[in-house]
Amino acid sequence: MFNPPDQYVWDFWTVQDGKDTHLFYLRAPRSLPDPEMRHANARCGHAVSRDLTHWTERPMALEPGPAGSWDDRAIWTGSVCRVGDRWAMLYTGTNWAEDGKIQRVGLAWSDDLTQWTKDPANPVIEADPARYLGQNPDHQQELAWRDPFLMADPAGDGHLAYITAQRRDGGPGKPGCVALARSRDLRAWTVEGPVTEMDEFFLMEIPQVIPWEGRYILIFNADKSWVRADSGAPVATGAFYALSDSPYGGFRYAGPVAVGQTNALFGTKFAPGPDGQPMALSWQGYQPDGSFLGGLTDPVPLRIGADGRIESLTP
Repeated sequence: MFNPPDQYVWDFWTVQDGKDTHLFYLRAPRSLPDPEMRHANARCGHAVSRDLTHWTERPMALEPGPAGSWDDRAIWTGSVCRVGDRWAMLYTGTNWAEDGKIQRVGLAWSDDLTQWTKDPANPVIEADPARYLGQNPDHQQELAWRDPFLMADPAGDGHLAYITAQRRDGGPGKPGCVALARSRDLRAWTVEGPVTEMDEFFLMEIPQVIPWEGRYILIFNADKSWVRADSGAPVATGAFYALSDSPYGGFRYAGPVAVGQTNALFGTKFAPGPDGQPMALSWQGYQPDGSFLGGLTDPVPLRIGADGRIESLTP
């Protein structure tokens, strides 16, 4: 468990470097009068572990930019990928001039996963208004374009980014989707259509794509209020997953990811344990008594079938 006494911890992402798992996470002071204020005060922290349970804190990874910059308000969820002999991080940024309503994706580089430098080309990925919904009056005028998950293109030509977004075309169901962007240099990106073929969710946050036995698993998270009541998906806050035979599209809803107490956990991501066993990590949010914990759980072992179906191994 990772629960710093002076900081809220919520959305996170991990990357392996040898035997070490590097954890990057959103953090904000517990001294804030309301835990919901953490979103406007988020920075990117860093910790390291060899067992996904005991963590050693490292220096802050990323902070907001100088006043007037595109990311001067808060740093939100991202991901890290090795690119040659360096590490690349995509992250979400917002600014004060737009009251945090418009989300964009930035790029940072590191040689050692500790010292990070933002790329001068930032922001590198913005929502395509021809494909994706702009500021949504049904969600506090927010333009959803966040939580980029970065991975090498399996075709061997550059990289892919999967981004939380909302479809412009709407339709009878919910507009939540996961957008796809492609790049050869991580600076110039082509935004494509959604990879998801589903309308069960208003938002599909914190995506993660996992290649598995010739198929692809898309993990995402949703609040219970974002689930379409007649969709067949459980109306509960937590993690869900979709499956496809391709990383470029065709993801269809497959089921929930059961990793613990319903409605109390969020932001679930998968990471390999010390022996290679697939593990799920989540963060603890609002509890039944109304309190907000804001800390990382211990890992939960998983079994993933050859067809990509996920089973929790908790008792």
